[in-house]
Amino acid sequence: METNGITHLAIAGGTGKLGRLIINGFAYRAPRLRITLLVRQGSSNKAHALVAGIARFSVRIVSFEDSGLQDLADALAGHDGVLSVVGGSGLENAQMNLARAAIRAEVKYFLPSQFGIDLNFGMNFLVREVDLKRQVRVLVKKHMHCIDIFCGFFSDEFLNEDFGWDLERHMVCVPGDGNKLCSFIDREDVARYTVEVVLQASKYEGQALRFATATLSYNDLVRIGEEVTGRLFTVTRASRLGAEGVTGDDLGFSNGQNSKAAQMQLVVANGDAQVDALDYKLSNKLFPIVEPGSAEDSLRALFGRQ
Repeated sequence: METNGITHLAIAGGTGKLGRLIINGFAYRAPRLRITLLVRQGSSNKAHALVAGIARFSVRIVSFEDSGLQDLADALAGHDGVLSVVGGSGLENAQMNLARAAIRAEVKYFLPSQFGIDLNFGMNFLVREVDLKRQVRVLVKKHMHCIDIFCGFFSDEFLNEDFGWDLERHMVCVPGDGNKLCSFIDREDVARYTVEVVLQASKYEGQALRFATATLSYNDLVRIGEEVTGRLFTVTRASRLGAEGVTGDDLGFSNGQNSKAAQMQLVVANGDAQVDALDYKLSNKLFPIVEPGSAEDSLRALFGRQ
């Protein structure tokens, strides 16, 4: 499959937190790249406001449901790249239908919404979100140039109950012994790296790129939190077997009743939350134009707000 890279990009999920940062990055870094924002009717006003005054940006209202697959493919006609930033409920069917439509439209590049933990590691298949992403990845790699971006946990959304933290009461549930390492990065830096990957897509086709700016364990984070706040955390520990018991009740994930907190505990307890574990290397140095911040500093600042 010959390609000259991406000149006309479609973005799905561009009105979310990460998507808005990516759009702003393209507005600054890519003056010749044409971009179409694919949005549902309810996000139309937000999308138009986001790209107002930028002639090379356009907004296309689409349906990501099965019934709108051909219309979605028509909307992708003439694009040579698709970037998916969909998340949450959109992972149930929107991203899969986006991939199917891109195949119909003969799009060359597809960057799936893989942001977060690496779906290749250990028992990460037990996490519903990762399982859905894996299904899309398998399909995409058969028909298009797939570029994956793995980046660990976003610093701004980690210190919450999904990951066992209750900062208001100064409590934390630590997976396993608390020594397993996790990768972290600021959302703004994920956006910066994503923009650069798209601009050099032909160089990285078929590859998985890994970005992180901090590697910390739960025990590290407890220590940091206590240093910053001057208070001791009440620590409980979640056993690996306990987490497996919760997630093991419904390995098919058909009804979405698995506890996300238990899933994340299992990922961390198994040591599967570090994107540069084993023989994998971080890709940060491939993009020297990006000067990332420190996710550890961001986490310290979040502790300091309590």
